[in-house]
Amino acid sequence: MNANMSDGSLLPLALDLRGRAILVCGESTHAREKIKLLLTAGAKLRLYSSLSDPNIDEFKDSVEWRSLPVEPNDISDVFLVVYVGEDRAEAARLFQMAEAKAKFICCVDDPQHCNVIFPAIARSGKVQVAVSTSGLSPTLARKIKDQIQTEILGDDIGPFAEFLGRARARLNSRLAGIARRKDFWERVLATDIRRTLTTQGEDAALEAIQMMLEAETQT
Repeated sequence: MNANMSDGSLLPLALDLRGRAILVCGESTHAREKIKLLLTAGAKLRLYSSLSDPNIDEFKDSVEWRSLPVEPNDISDVFLVVYVGEDRAEAARLFQMAEAKAKFICCVDDPQHCNVIFPAIARSGKVQVAVSTSGLSPTLARKIKDQIQTEILGDDIGPFAEFLGRARARLNSRLAGIARRKDFWERVLATDIRRTLTTQGEDAALEAIQMMLEAETQT
């Protein structure tokens, strides 16, 4: 491996996987979770596994099912390889194949054979918060994720973010320059606008922002 996954050098990224070919292989209880996550992201899955694996029977109609083993040519046109099995020798083999072809690969629970890892994700609508311990402790990452989910995101952050997106699209043209827009929306978020949206609705929240904008443009 070209770097230690636990040295803190990982760069968090949000990837658009819609329509991309992703290869998933191996058999374990991890398979269902990863397959569901990738399908939700819109990926096109090629699943190399036994047809009798009870962990993934429900996905038979949603993936392209192929038989093991995975050979080097099988990963030539995929974006990401995900190994969900528990055979460390197979993980090492797949990692070497993926590295040789400059492909992303994640061998679940085996950071030494990964160049990308799946973070724990707290989610509310389109808002996502990814938590990673660089492979040191997935359990800790999940614990932190659960705390963020319950104490910070809640159920209303997703709808709030969507409202802000609509408001920005409607009002940003009246604010010249990136710095000025950034400053304005930071001041909006420092108000009780989230509560206004929840208790009084979108019209009232948008009116409150427009009043702030009017004051902004008059100065």
